[in-house]
Amino acid sequence: MNIKRCCVYYSNKLGYCIVPEIKAKDVPAWVSIKPIEKIDSNADIQELSSAIQKAFDSIDFAENPTLKDARNNQFWVELGFKGFGAFSKKYSAVDIEFDGNVVKLVKLIRENQGSYTRSKLNSDIIEIENESDGSFFETASKVMKFNNIFEEKGTLEKHFTTLGRKK
Repeated sequence: MNIKRCCVYYSNKLGYCIVPEIKAKDVPAWVSIKPIEKIDSNADIQELSSAIQKAFDSIDFAENPTLKDARNNQFWVELGFKGFGAFSKKYSAVDIEFDGNVVKLVKLIRENQGSYTRSKLNSDIIEIENESDGSFFETASKVMKFNNIFEEKGTLEKHFTTLGRKK
């Protein structure tokens, strides 16, 4: 089955950046493609759900680029960052894969050099059965939860955990 994939980046100050991804045609690597959906950090769950759906829909019309062509699509530069490392310092990330039956969300962890790797913790991996059009809404809800944002009855709340120092 053909897997669709996008990455949702989030910054409390800078908002959401939803980046569709596709396999390069000359190497087995995922690469970002345009258009990139950008929405405010105070966006509600419906706006995020719509942006994620648009990103997935854009994959249907995209051609697989070569790796060389994909390197020209540096979305972080369009957002005002000189390099991906500087971008990743400001944004957390959640990878979303859709295979037609199941939507899989995996929280990405920033490495010291600026790249992201997939978390292996069970609490950072969620699978949602694709039973209806509501799966985009549920996906957006899970992305918000990964970023410690909870929406209840139309209000947006941000929850933070303070970790104490060891003595």
